[in-house]
This record gives sequence, C-alpha cells and structure tokens, in this order.
Amino acid sequence: MLKLAEREHARILFSGDTRQIQIVEASDALRILERESHMKSVSLNGVQRQSKTEYRDAIQTFRQSPEQGFDRFEQLGAVREVPYLERARAVASAYREMTSDPQRKVLVVAGTKPISGPRMGNW
Repeated sequence: MLKLAEREHARILFSGDTRQIQIVEASDALRILERESHMKSVSLNGVQRQSKTEYRDAIQTFRQSPEQGFDRFEQLGAVREVPYLERARAVASAYREMTSDPQRKVLVVAGTKPISGPRMGNW
C-alpha cells in the first residue's frame, strides 16, 4: 500500500489514539509506527466526540486517571454492571430503548475477548 501511494503521489493517513485503554490491542500497530518510524505525526489536544460537558470532563479525567474517570462515569450513570450470561440480552434491550427515537444515533461496541482485571469483573 505504501509503494502504491508513493507511485500515485498520494498520502496515507493513520488515525488512532495510542494512549487508548491498554486492553485495545488494535492500536498496537499505530503505537509501533509512531515510536519506531520517522513518520510525522500530529495530535488533537481536545476531546471532540463528547458534546455533553460532564461526559467530556469524565473522558479527560479518564485519560489522566482511569480509576477516577471510571468513578465519574459511574456517578453519571453511564456504567451498567451485568452478569456475563445476561450481557447480550441487556445490550439488545438498551439498544432497542435507545433507538426508539429515530433522531438518536447509537453505536454498540462489544469486546470479542473476555475482560478481566480490577474494576472490569464479568460483564
């Protein structure tokens, strides 16, 4: 792909957050490119996605201190603990509830591997 881009005088943009939660393995390639190559990189310094101030503040806290950020999300009611075997039903129910408003956009992100660690428990 890089040779094709060079031949066609095109640019390739890699996008991601190398400081993502460490359980996200997909960002490893970008982290390696950033650390080991001579590629030029730029950074966004502000949170762009969260439009509600309290969620944006929680994200900023989470980036500095995951434990405190998680606590802020819990206080906002943004965390639901569900036993592992009930997870699929709970996600489907929440999705149906959230998409009942046609103006609302909903994205469901689901892990493909079991999550473990302090605070993660069985989802």
